[in-house]
Amino acid sequence: MAIKTTHVSKCLDKKLLVMGYEVPDLLAIFLLLSVLNLTIGQFGVKQGQLFYFRT
Repeated sequence: MAIKTTHVSKCLDKKLLVMGYEVPDLLAIFLLLSVLNLTIGQFGVKQGQLFYFRT
């Protein structure tokens, strides 16, 4: 009775990187940016000014 063996890749923890970031991290970043755009973008912010103080 012989022991059955199978070949297992040594690189099981290989990550898919795009510009140095892992793909799930990029998806989380773009999801956060889209939610922020939906919330903050509704206030009509002009030229990158988030807060406007009258003086």
